[in-house]
Amino acid sequence: MTKYFNSVDAVSDYAQMYPASLFRVEPNPQRCQCNGVRCGYEVSDKQDCEILETLVVCPVCANRIINPNTVQ
Repeated sequence: MTKYFNSVDAVSDYAQMYPASLFRVEPNPQRCQCNGVRCGYEVSDKQDCEILETLVVCPVCANRIINPNTVQ
């Protein structure tokens, strides 16, 4: 599951809900919906290494998801 954020601070605030003792948040650049390569992070479970979420910093895609009728 991919989630888009307007800023690195927003990603950081969101990622704090994952306890560092159980989860790993690692930088991994991602291609976003608008086809740009953006700052991205993968959240994985430390025990089984399963990727739970991908967090991408892209204001264009974040705003498109919030306001799907907005034309950029």
